[in-house]
Amino acid sequence: MTNYLIMRIQKNDRSGSAEPLQVIVFETLKYLFSSLPQDDNVTRSLNISLRKPMMNEPETIRKILKESKTVAVVGLSDKPGRYSYVVASYLMDNGYKIIPVNPNISEWKGLKSFASLKDVPEKIDVVDIFRRSEFVKEVVEETIAVRAKAIWMQEGVMDEKAAEKTEKAGLLVVMDRCMMKEHRKLG
Repeated sequence: MTNYLIMRIQKNDRSGSAEPLQVIVFETLKYLFSSLPQDDNVTRSLNISLRKPMMNEPETIRKILKESKTVAVVGLSDKPGRYSYVVASYLMDNGYKIIPVNPNISEWKGLKSFASLKDVPEKIDVVDIFRRSEFVKEVVEETIAVRAKAIWMQEGVMDEKAAEKTEKAGLLVVMDRCMMKEHRKLG
């Protein structure tokens, strides 16, 4: 490890444009701690995250639920017996702003419904998908295009390739989980 740090400093000295010492220190810490579990006492006490939150990890779920305020619900039904209606109602009752996205309904609980994510005139934090898995790819492309922060695929909704594409685009991803159930777990 010492050789790695010395090599980095020597490389920067020869080039004439040395990186700031903070960068070298961070890269060194990253190298040192990269093999430790994320919840290790050392990384927690240093308050550093050495990796991006990954799909379905508790950290990812918590981040989405805590930081998201506006939820676009794709496939939201206006029928009270449908699961999308129940989940969206729960989320709304718990302080989330719901944006209905369904070309087959004009409104949901008095809120205007949009035909697609591209039609939504405001910033979306998370897109909650209640569509069959075969339609996820299309929703993911729209989600990336509108620059939402996260995508949430409800229970039974799965598309590994679409999830991978979403993560590569820098969005947080949850797949095959219920947003309502996960919110209840947080208490």
